[in-house]
Amino acid sequence: MNSQYLTDISYRHFIESVQDYAIYILNLEGIVVSWNIGAERAKGYTDSEIIGKYYGVFYSLDDQILKIPAQNLDYALKQGHFEGEGWRYKKDGNRFWAHVVIDPIYDYKGALEGFTKITKNITEQKNFLDKISYLAKYDTLTDTFSRNEFFNIAQKNINDLPQNNKLAICLLGVDTLKEIVNNRGYRTGDKLAKNIADKIKQNLLPNEILARFSNDQFIALKIFDNKEDITHFYRRIYGCTNNTYSIDDQEFLITVAIGASIYPNDTNNLIDLVNNAETALIRAHKKINDRICCYDKKVDGKTQEIKMLAHDMSTAIEKNELFILYQRKYSLLNNDTSGYEALLRWQHPTLGLISPDTFIPVAEDTGKIIPLGYWILETVCKEVLAYKINKKVSVNLSPIQLKDPNFIENVSRILETTGYPAEQLELEVTETAFINDQTNTFKQLKELQTMGISVSLDDFGTGYSSLKLLHDFKFDCIKLDRSFINDIEYNQKSVTFLHSIISLVNSINLPLIAEGVENEVQLNTLKSIGCLEIQGYIFGKPEPLKEA
Repeated sequence: MNSQYLTDISYRHFIESVQDYAIYILNLEGIVVSWNIGAERAKGYTDSEIIGKYYGVFYSLDDQILKIPAQNLDYALKQGHFEGEGWRYKKDGNRFWAHVVIDPIYDYKGALEGFTKITKNITEQKNFLDKISYLAKYDTLTDTFSRNEFFNIAQKNINDLPQNNKLAICLLGVDTLKEIVNNRGYRTGDKLAKNIADKIKQNLLPNEILARFSNDQFIALKIFDNKEDITHFYRRIYGCTNNTYSIDDQEFLITVAIGASIYPNDTNNLIDLVNNAETALIRAHKKINDRICCYDKKVDGKTQEIKMLAHDMSTAIEKNELFILYQRKYSLLNNDTSGYEALLRWQHPTLGLISPDTFIPVAEDTGKIIPLGYWILETVCKEVLAYKINKKVSVNLSPIQLKDPNFIENVSRILETTGYPAEQLELEVTETAFINDQTNTFKQLKELQTMGISVSLDDFGTGYSSLKLLHDFKFDCIKLDRSFINDIEYNQKSVTFLHSIISLVNSINLPLIAEGVENEVQLNTLKSIGCLEIQGYIFGKPEPLKEA
């Protein structure tokens, strides 16, 4: 008995004893000729029941009619390997989601003898990913589309818009929802938001889309080809939501306002389309009756204040009105500061301290964000070196900066002239950076990583397409948006959602930071579900670097 024979026997016994994988052999016609323990466990057939039968019995009747089993063998033969996923059926008729591999078998002369087939039941993994996918696409409270899924749908509709059709974005703001939440609590507010969403959904036509845009806003979409249709759309949503709602034996009179914008009349860009609707909504909120406003470039153009901010921004650096604060990031694993985020502030001589939420959009709209961004980066590098902070520091990056053809060259120059180590720099981008020119954004960010700079995805879960971005680009870190943290003290759905996201991110070995953590309950909850890094007021507000 030679060693090769013994090896063959040992290998066959090993295959037959494997329990987690269905491993079996097919002859040239796809007939089962061997069957291991794993196959019996996965599919329910004993070897005496299945050997000699065509392996197509594991496929659905529709797949058998379409000759999918034979096509898979043919593909494995022509390509040398088949790998795929799909539903497979057990002896008892129940189905499971399978990962399948098929390889042809050849003898020592190169003649085809049959096929090896390996099947793994991955139903649990599929169910988990399906759940994550659902949570990413839908708002669990109102069962409407999520904000980022709405952007996906809207962009697809714009891309596929039929000739002579138009697309309307309708942003609905609920006037008193925030006050109701403050006075009556989140439970009442959540029930009210759900009732409003249900009312709108009952009045939508099949080609109309609804999503929750924020805590007190909904956004809807309609494709139309005549003015009467879109006017009726606005009136229908407006009329059904201005109503009295009964929540826990309490009556709430709800009033709403609507801002709308139309593609391509108002803009050819989705982000601008939504921004236009927001601008029109501001005007609608100020009206007393008939509170529906469509975007009007003349009326809703830049206000005098915005123009003044844009003008003053040109001299803000020279006048030393801009400064940087730093907020610490904290590692729960090491119980120590893990790094800092640099945050820009503007002390205006007459308007006082202006929020970045106010002046950053102005800087982006006017293009001033590009020189401003380089000033921020250079200032951070100099300050961190001066105070000998041996921690990684992150700086926010605007999508507009990535469009600068000299961006990489200027970042490299700043690091070289200041002597700042690239390994201690992290640049944060939001999901909006990937909407209009994903190819260029990926190219720029990969060049940054090649230089040694880390790239993190900021405000994860609130923008364009979070899960797809994790698949398409290898980020060094993601930052979970603070909106997911706000209500975890009393909303178990939010905790479940966070747990799912953190589990997913941990499973792909991607560092995650939870932003906006403000109290011990939030901290302990995040710690209990596997979050290892925190940023928020609980560990300190943004401060000058010498105090941080």
